[in-house]
Amino acid sequence: MINYRLKTKEAYLHFLINDTRCNKKEFLSFVLKNMSNHKEIGYMGHKTKKEAISVISNSIFGKSNNHLSKFEVDLNKISKIISKTLKLCNKVVNSNKIYIFIFPTNNPFIIKNMRGVSGYCPWKKTILLFLNNNCDWELALKETICHEYAHTFSHKNHNWITLEDSIVFEGIAEHFRENVIGGKHALWTLALKKSEVKALFQDIKDSLNDESYGSYVKALD
Repeated sequence: MINYRLKTKEAYLHFLINDTRCNKKEFLSFVLKNMSNHKEIGYMGHKTKKEAISVISNSIFGKSNNHLSKFEVDLNKISKIISKTLKLCNKVVNSNKIYIFIFPTNNPFIIKNMRGVSGYCPWKKTILLFLNNNCDWELALKETICHEYAHTFSHKNHNWITLEDSIVFEGIAEHFRENVIGGKHALWTLALKKSEVKALFQDIKDSLNDESYGSYVKALD
């Protein structure tokens, strides 16, 4: 297993990567062993280890996978892409250094629908990234970094509590990404027709003020 830390001008990068094939129990034990309670961001942006490992486990393995293939991407290459993208973001909205944790992923949904890269911003100044080295991941990584960077400001400057907050901040983050690095609309923004969006909104409109994470997950499903 590789526990690699790198400090750049823009961020503190923490890689938790498998250099050999391993199973779910082995890798999550490795992550837990290297997860500490940071004074600024807690346990990788979460209040408890249990909360953090639940999110991390799902993003890495999904619901049914129990193994990871050897991760074979050059970590310096990933670091350069992240730093270059953050420099572009900082030209628009300057930030203090942020903490970025990078993990492998074998989650089928991320591989099939997210071009092998997914990100999550649980708290201000904190981004978790999940990367599959068998996908065309470089552009997806740039776009994900930019999107999640916008979320760090949402957490810093606003109360992100309700389902309605989540909808608004996801839209803001994607507009930020399009303005900073350009490119087409993200695939997930085109997944539904307008008629389907309207129907979905009717289903969730009475839950917009709901503060439970369950409502957020249900809306995604």
